[in-house]
Amino acid sequence: MPHWIAIGTNDAWRDPQVMRAALADSARWRPTARSSISSVMLLEDGRFVAECHGPTLAEFEHWLSDNGWEVESCRRAERIARTGSVWDLD
Repeated sequence: MPHWIAIGTNDAWRDPQVMRAALADSARWRPTARSSISSVMLLEDGRFVAECHGPTLAEFEHWLSDNGWEVESCRRAERIARTGSVWDLD
């Protein structure tokens, strides 16, 4: 399954209470039955990074838009390494 990485801003989510409220329900992490948001991180420069695994970029872009993101960049990951394992994503 493809993995997608987005970098962008979300002014509302700079407030931790707003971000918690927006993502508190686990259903908010599943844009569709076939896609999931894996992580969302706030960088020190105020931008966010989000990771999604799902069949199409369009599903991720829709989730980002619905959540108020201004997307700077959104790309498909080619390889992921996590805790000693490395996967090529075809």
